[in-house]
Amino acid sequence: MTDEKKTHIPKTGSKETAPVVDPKPDHKAEKTPTAGTTVIVKSGAPWKLISVLFLLLALAVSSYIAWPLWGPSLPTVVRTLLAPVMDAGRTAAVTSRVDALTMRMTVVEKDLSIVKAALATKDGRCVGERL
Repeated sequence: MTDEKKTHIPKTGSKETAPVVDPKPDHKAEKTPTAGTTVIVKSGAPWKLISVLFLLLALAVSSYIAWPLWGPSLPTVVRTLLAPVMDAGRTAAVTSRVDALTMRMTVVEKDLSIVKAALATKDGRCVGERL
């Protein structure tokens, strides 16, 4: 006969239990951490909450970056609601160009009013009148 252990399997419905046999009797005891170390266990609600918050943050950042691509395809009402939030920080370049254009238009309008006044005094009648 060999050194194999025979296991006794109880019949279904009987009250006897099978003996618990250590599958690896020669294994060494696991080392436990020393008193000064901290063990972080990645299980439980805090880690799940942190991972969900991180995924939401990643989704928000990626949607903000890709707003110019997917924003125009939204319905007008949704785009109107989201545009002030999603365009925050993107309008600085456009605003500076509009301000520069406004300044140039102001200069042209002043020059036009000077020309109109000169023509009115030279000709003796209003510029808008017909001959």
